[in-house]
Amino acid sequence: MQAIVEQARREASMSSDVITRIEEATAKLVGAQKEADNYLARISDVLGEAHQSFSDGMTKAVGEANRDFHQVLSDSVKLLREGIQELDNTLTNAADQA
Repeated sequence: MQAIVEQARREASMSSDVITRIEEATAKLVGAQKEADNYLARISDVLGEAHQSFSDGMTKAVGEANRDFHQVLSDSVKLLREGIQELDNTLTNAADQA
């Protein structure tokens, strides 16, 4: 009978030890999960900032290119108008002299 009681105590002690180890492992896994979540949140923040920076840069670059295009177009139209006026003046003078 004493042997059975002693064996039961050892098994209870071993069960308690196993439960303690499982609880410790669970706590470590919970901590690791929290660290992973924090890390992924930081990565999401960095990616969001990078995307915003890229978007701002693209908006600025496209705006500048559009502004430059319209300036060159305006200059070209002005030169074309001046060329047409000069041609008109030349044809008018030639007609008057004829």
